[in-house]
Amino acid sequence: MQFTPQQLAGAQKYGSKTRVGNWFEDLCLEERDDAKSPVREKYDEKMRACNQKARHLLREEDGLLRHGDHISLLHANTGGLLSCDPYESATNDPAEKATSVSKAILQSTPIARNTFVIVPVNKEDNLKDEDQLLRWGIPFQLSCCPLLYGRPEDSFKEKATYGREKKLLLASTIKTEHRMSPLSCEQVVYLTERESSYDTHWVAQMPAKTKNSGFDRFVNKGTPIPVGERIVLQHCATQKMLASDANNVISTDFGSEYEVCANSCFGFGRVGALRDEFNGSKTANTNCRPEMDQHIWSFVVAENVEDIDGDKQNENWPQNQL
Repeated sequence: MQFTPQQLAGAQKYGSKTRVGNWFEDLCLEERDDAKSPVREKYDEKMRACNQKARHLLREEDGLLRHGDHISLLHANTGGLLSCDPYESATNDPAEKATSVSKAILQSTPIARNTFVIVPVNKEDNLKDEDQLLRWGIPFQLSCCPLLYGRPEDSFKEKATYGREKKLLLASTIKTEHRMSPLSCEQVVYLTERESSYDTHWVAQMPAKTKNSGFDRFVNKGTPIPVGERIVLQHCATQKMLASDANNVISTDFGSEYEVCANSCFGFGRVGALRDEFNGSKTANTNCRPEMDQHIWSFVVAENVEDIDGDKQNENWPQNQL
C-alpha cells in the first residue's frame, strides 16, 4: 500500500469526490486493485503485453547488425536495458509514449518492452544495399517490438514490409519549457508513430575514449557495426546523445527504473580541443571530446528464450546479479 506525504504526516483520507493534491492517488490505487474494474483490466492487459517473452532475431550469423534485426540496448552506466511503455504518455501529447531503462536484475530474459527492431530511414536506399548492414555514422531508426501490436516477431524481417507496418519509433525533440524530461529537465525521449519525421533518426558513433578518438570515428564511418560493440547514439535533428543516469530514478508501473533523456555530457578537454583546431592539427570532423558513461550503450542479443532460461547465455546479455 502506498501512502502520500500528507497521510504519513497524520492527515486523514479524503473522500473519493475530492480531487485536491495527492489524495486522488488513493482512488486510482483502489480502482487498480479492484479485479472487476476497467482500470484493473487495462493494467493486466498492459502487463501481459509488455512482459511477454521475445526472441532476438538476426538476419545472418556473422555477428554484424542489419536492418530488421531484433536487439536490445544495454546501458553501461546503469547496467539496464532500454525499455518502452506504449500504454503510457511521455508528454502532454498522448501519441508520444514513455521510455525508460529497466534494471537488469529484473530482466533475466528478453521481453517485448525491451526488444527493439532496427529500421532503415529510407526504404529505397535500403533496397540498394544488398547486405542491409547497420553502419557507423549512417542514420537509422529504432522501432519497438512487433509483439506489442499483436503481430508475429518476424513481421519486420522482410524488406517488403518496410514503410507499410505501423511502428512506434524512438524519437526526441528540442527541449522547451513545456517539453522536457521530468527529473533531469533535459531533452525528452519518447516513442512516436510519425515515421517521416526527422526526430526519429539516430546515428551510431564510436565512443570517444580520448581527445584523439575523433580520427578513428571519422575513418570508420560507413563500416559495419558488430553485435556487442560499445556505441554512442546521437540524435540527428538536435545532435544530442541518448543518455541515462543512475541518479535519476523514476517510478513506473514496472517498478523503479531510470529516466531516459538526450543531452551532452563530456569529459575534460574543451580548451585543448579548441586549441588543436585553431592550430590546424585537427579539423571539425576529427576533433571531439570524450563522452561520459551516461552516453555509452551496446547492442546485445540473446539467441532465443530457451538459451537464456537454460545454461547457455550470451556473454553480452546482462546477468541477474546484485
